[in-house]
Amino acid sequence: MSRYVEDGVLDAGFTGHDWVVENDSDVQEVCELLYSKATSNPARWVLAVPNEATVQRPEDLAGGIIATELVNATRRYFAQKNIDVKVEFSWGATEVKARLVDAIVELTETGASLHANNLRIIDTIMTSTTRFIANRAAWAQPFKRQKIENISILLNAAIDAKTKVGMKMNVR
Repeated sequence: MSRYVEDGVLDAGFTGHDWVVENDSDVQEVCELLYSKATSNPARWVLAVPNEATVQRPEDLAGGIIATELVNATRRYFAQKNIDVKVEFSWGATEVKARLVDAIVELTETGASLHANNLRIIDTIMTSTTRFIANRAAWAQPFKRQKIENISILLNAAIDAKTKVGMKMNVR
């Protein structure tokens, strides 16, 4: 989504912060939308290995192969740590591939799927929440910017409303 918004195919859209980073998209972040499926915590991209692996820290993976959907961000993570690894793209069911490669980088909210697949987390690559983003050219146009800002206000109000209670009383 971040690429479509950046390219101007769409004036605005929703995406995870992780995909803005992954695609290195030059977009205007309008707002962060703090909600998720199971908890109110951000989703995490984590580095994980099988429970029985001897790996204890990212440095132990030097020379290894990492499978993930988040290829660019994972490469940057290991480059910043000066650890030489090969990062491979993985389509779906990455947890299963943890036994075919040295480690995986996978998205998790609660860790339940990792635990169910007998995997343990070594490190967190990044955290991510949903973002409402806009194309920079659309954001620069007052009419479109006002519409985008109004959508942002409505979205945040809906999210905030889940913790509110309304009460109406007729009093003389």
